[in-house]
Amino acid sequence: MPEAGLLSCSRYIDGILDMQSVMIGLGGAFPLFCLPQSGVSVDDAMKVFVKWASEHPDELHKPARVSVVVALNAAFPCR
Repeated sequence: MPEAGLLSCSRYIDGILDMQSVMIGLGGAFPLFCLPQSGVSVDDAMKVFVKWASEHPDELHKPARVSVVVALNAAFPCR
C-alpha cells in the first residue's frame, strides 16, 4: 500500500475507533465491536482490517464504514 494510502487508511480507522469511544462515552450506544481493556493501536486495527479484506474480497464493494466495522467486530466480538 503506498504511503498516502496507508495514511488515509490509518486516519479512517482511527476515526471509527474514536467515534465508537465517543458514542459509548455519551452513554446508551451499543458497541459495534468490543476492544480489549488494554485497547488496540490504530496499526493493529489496520492489520485486522487488511487481513479481513484479503479473506473477504467479495465484501469490499460495501461502504468502507461497513467493512471496517465488520472486520473489527469479527476480531473483537462483544460477548
